[in-house]
Amino acid sequence: MCRGAAAARVPAMDSIPLTIHLLLELDGSEVRGQAVAGEGPDRPFSGRLGLIAAVDSLIDAAVAPAPETTA
Repeated sequence: MCRGAAAARVPAMDSIPLTIHLLLELDGSEVRGQAVAGEGPDRPFSGRLGLIAAVDSLIDAAVAPAPETTA
């Protein structure tokens, strides 16, 4: 059996748990609403691609390093 790239070993990565809440408004086949993670700002979206972009934005914000504070 041939093993492709999916079977390759990937080095261990640190994982970050992230809970995302979706507030959905459905109108026929249209979807809009807000994606919310923790105490951060809501990410409003419209359409399925907007939903994906909102989730990606929340993921990017979760993995971004925290800004340094100067005293």
